[in-house]
Amino acid sequence: MKNDIYQEMKRREDQERIQNLFRAVLMLAAKDAFGPKAEARKNIERRRDALHFFQSHRDLRIICRLAGADYKAILEALKDKKSKNEEKYNKIKTSF
Repeated sequence: MKNDIYQEMKRREDQERIQNLFRAVLMLAAKDAFGPKAEARKNIERRRDALHFFQSHRDLRIICRLAGADYKAILEALKDKKSKNEEKYNKIKTSF
Protein backbone atom coordinates (compact mmCIF):
# COMPACT_ATOMS: atom_id res chain seq x y z
CA MET A 1 0.00 0.00 0.00
CA LYS A 2 2.73 2.50 0.95
CA ASN A 3 4.65 1.57 -2.18
CA ASP A 4 1.57 2.21 -4.34
CA ILE A 5 1.09 5.66 -2.83
CA TYR A 6 4.77 6.46 -3.32
CA GLN A 7 4.63 5.31 -6.95
CA GLU A 8 1.56 7.44 -7.62
CA MET A 9 3.19 10.51 -6.05
CA LYS A 10 6.32 9.91 -8.11
CA ARG A 11 4.26 9.56 -11.31
CA ARG A 12 2.45 12.84 -10.63
CA GLU A 13 5.74 14.63 -9.92
CA ASP A 14 7.15 13.33 -13.20
CA GLN A 15 4.06 14.48 -15.10
CA GLU A 16 4.33 17.92 -13.53
CA ARG A 17 8.01 18.19 -14.51
CA ILE A 18 7.22 17.20 -18.08
CA GLN A 19 4.37 19.70 -18.24
CA ASN A 20 6.59 22.49 -16.88
CA LEU A 21 9.30 21.63 -19.40
CA PHE A 22 6.95 21.87 -22.36
CA ARG A 23 5.34 25.04 -21.02
CA ALA A 24 8.83 26.55 -21.02
CA VAL A 25 9.37 25.36 -24.61
CA LEU A 26 6.08 26.91 -25.70
CA MET A 27 6.74 30.20 -23.91
CA LEU A 28 10.27 30.47 -25.30
CA ALA A 29 8.93 29.98 -28.82
CA ALA A 30 6.24 32.61 -28.13
CA LYS A 31 8.85 35.01 -26.81
CA ASP A 32 11.09 34.46 -29.83
CA ALA A 33 8.19 34.87 -32.27
CA PHE A 34 6.12 37.60 -30.63
CA GLY A 35 8.09 39.02 -27.71
CA PRO A 36 9.17 42.66 -27.49
CA LYS A 37 12.62 42.01 -28.97
CA ALA A 38 11.49 39.47 -31.59
CA GLU A 39 11.95 41.89 -34.45
CA ALA A 40 15.44 43.00 -33.45
CA ARG A 41 17.97 42.30 -36.16
CA LYS A 42 20.05 39.96 -33.99
CA ASN A 43 16.99 37.78 -33.31
CA ILE A 44 15.83 37.31 -36.91
CA GLU A 45 16.80 33.62 -37.14
CA ARG A 46 15.25 32.76 -33.77
CA ARG A 47 12.07 34.56 -34.77
CA ARG A 48 11.93 32.76 -38.11
CA ASP A 49 12.40 29.38 -36.42
CA ALA A 50 9.76 30.16 -33.79
CA LEU A 51 7.25 31.31 -36.40
CA HIS A 52 7.91 28.10 -38.35
CA PHE A 53 7.21 26.11 -35.18
CA PHE A 54 3.86 27.87 -34.70
CA GLN A 55 2.96 27.18 -38.34
CA SER A 56 3.69 23.47 -37.88
CA HIS A 57 0.32 22.54 -36.46
CA ARG A 58 1.22 18.91 -35.75
CA ASP A 59 4.23 19.88 -33.62
CA LEU A 60 2.29 22.68 -31.95
CA ARG A 61 -0.56 20.34 -31.09
CA ILE A 62 1.83 17.83 -29.49
CA ILE A 63 3.65 20.52 -27.48
CA CYS A 64 0.35 22.02 -26.33
CA ARG A 65 -0.87 18.63 -25.14
CA LEU A 66 2.35 18.00 -23.22
CA ALA A 67 2.27 21.53 -21.77
CA GLY A 68 -1.39 21.35 -20.77
CA ALA A 69 -2.11 24.35 -23.01
CA ASP A 70 -5.29 25.07 -24.96
CA TYR A 71 -4.27 24.33 -28.56
CA LYS A 72 -7.42 25.88 -30.06
CA ALA A 73 -6.97 29.12 -28.12
CA ILE A 74 -3.36 29.38 -29.29
CA LEU A 75 -4.36 28.65 -32.88
CA GLU A 76 -7.03 31.36 -32.73
CA ALA A 77 -4.51 33.86 -31.39
CA LEU A 78 -2.09 33.01 -34.19
CA LYS A 79 -4.75 33.37 -36.89
CA ASP A 80 -5.98 36.73 -35.57
CA LYS A 81 -4.50 39.16 -38.09
CA LYS A 82 -5.64 42.18 -36.06
CA SER A 83 -3.72 41.17 -32.94
CA LYS A 84 -0.35 42.74 -32.33
CA ASN A 85 2.58 40.53 -31.41
CA GLU A 86 2.30 41.44 -27.74
CA GLU A 87 -1.36 40.41 -27.69
CA LYS A 88 -0.52 37.08 -29.32
CA TYR A 89 2.23 36.50 -26.76
CA ASN A 90 -0.17 37.25 -23.89
CA LYS A 91 -2.86 34.95 -25.30
CA ILE A 92 -0.38 32.12 -25.52
CA LYS A 93 0.84 32.88 -22.00
CA THR A 94 -2.68 32.64 -20.60
CA SER A 95 -3.60 29.44 -22.47
CA PHE A 96 -2.48 27.18 -19.60
